[in-house]
Amino acid sequence: MGGAGSFTIGLANPEQYGAIGCLSAGAINYNGSFHVGRRRELTIGDQPTENSYLDVYGNAKKIVDEKLPCPRIFHCCGDDDFLLPCALDAKKFFEEIPGNPFDYQFLPAPGAHTWEFWDEHIQDFIKYLNLPDVSAEYK
Repeated sequence: MGGAGSFTIGLANPEQYGAIGCLSAGAINYNGSFHVGRRRELTIGDQPTENSYLDVYGNAKKIVDEKLPCPRIFHCCGDDDFLLPCALDAKKFFEEIPGNPFDYQFLPAPGAHTWEFWDEHIQDFIKYLNLPDVSAEYK
């Protein structure tokens, strides 16, 4: 659960993740490059992302093409988040995959790139997981 790292880690290792939750994710552009120059420099330096574990879209295509397990993807971004344009690129990409194999769901919501936004919308991700209620077992 997190931002663009969730996309990166989950799609690079689809056999290890049943679901990916992304809040305010959008640091990866449609072409696989980081949106924010300084973030890219701090995170990966100048190494290319294409055809690497960082290639979110390449990894998603590989998963579909090779019929690997498709982690479900929940994606939420605030309408005042500075990463919204990149989040909308991701939305467009995943919604164009025929049959929605990732069960991709995008939730637009009022808000910005803040802890308050994430605290509120992590609840939406938990609902998306549709986990069984086992709370009675622990009383």
